[in-house]
Amino acid sequence: MLRIPFNLRLIAELIGTGVNVSSLTPIRTQVELLERYWRERVIGSDTQADAREAVLRRATTEMVHGRTLRIDRAKVADDPSASAPLRQVLSAQLLVEWQPSPEAAPDRYIITYGHHILFDYAVARLLLRGPLDQVVAWLAKEPDLLLAVLQSLHYH
Repeated sequence: MLRIPFNLRLIAELIGTGVNVSSLTPIRTQVELLERYWRERVIGSDTQADAREAVLRRATTEMVHGRTLRIDRAKVADDPSASAPLRQVLSAQLLVEWQPSPEAAPDRYIITYGHHILFDYAVARLLLRGPLDQVVAWLAKEPDLLLAVLQSLHYH
């Protein structure tokens, strides 16, 4: 699992934030790693987990509905109460300001996930964990959605 650079990055970030290495050794799959990463970086140990997940849910929903991995920041930050949790998920690099190329400066007004796998996992965790009949109805109503969230269904 650690031969995949993305997974190695997540492990390194967890260790860098003080997670004990021995607590990571039971992790054997990418889904387990993503769950642990989410628990540390989004849920955390403070009282802001719901606010951070609300910001991520809103961003993820907008991306899924638009069938794009980038959205206008205003769609997430139009409510002043979203400012602090948005800053937190940006600081954790779950969401990042979009950069059209490595040489270009980040565009503050467009946000995306820090990696497409984080987007796929967010869809699974935030949008597909509802009642099964609602998820099936959603997929039946929007058949092209299946292609957009296929990897998320795998994580789910």
